[in-house]
Amino acid sequence: IYLLLRSSWSIVAIAVLTGGVSGASSARLIALINDAVNRNQPSAMTLLGSFAGLVLVVVITGIISQVSLIHLSQGAIFELQIRLSRKILSSSLRHLEELGASRLLAALTDDIQSVSGAIFVIPFLCIDIAIVIGCLIYLSWLSWPVFLVMLGFLVVAVFSAQFLISKGDRFIALGREQQDRLFKYFGAITEGIK
Repeated sequence: IYLLLRSSWSIVAIAVLTGGVSGASSARLIALINDAVNRNQPSAMTLLGSFAGLVLVVVITGIISQVSLIHLSQGAIFELQIRLSRKILSSSLRHLEELGASRLLAALTDDIQSVSGAIFVIPFLCIDIAIVIGCLIYLSWLSWPVFLVMLGFLVVAVFSAQFLISKGDRFIALGREQQDRLFKYFGAITEGIK
């Protein structure tokens, strides 16, 4: 997120805002459908107009959010690759040999790809957060007891997921070390061709 904000905070703000509008509109669609099923609407044309308008808002704001962040992220990733390459070129030979070519290669390829993948998730995250918040607001309007039970389950789910993620971090670090070794073997293969 810092990488994107440094590239262009205004585009990130637009992407987050449009993602939030898209998610809130999605939550409103759910409420509109529920109202149509459970209550009599003033007219079918009003209902159809509201539904079509909300769908249009969801689609347009979702596209704006995703396209703007994808465009920005491609530039940010390119900048990150250039910056890493310059740092490698300006480092001392001794330091580079201590790190090893395999570790540098993994940083330039796989680590950059991981950052890129994380950046692409941001618009969907904004949309999903807005949907969850909108649905919780609507649920609280429908029934406070059900909302409180749901909020309790949500808190338990978030803390459970965080616990499992923290346990998985050790395995991710171990996997990263194994990947460095794999790149070292790939280097040995390609250098061994000579």
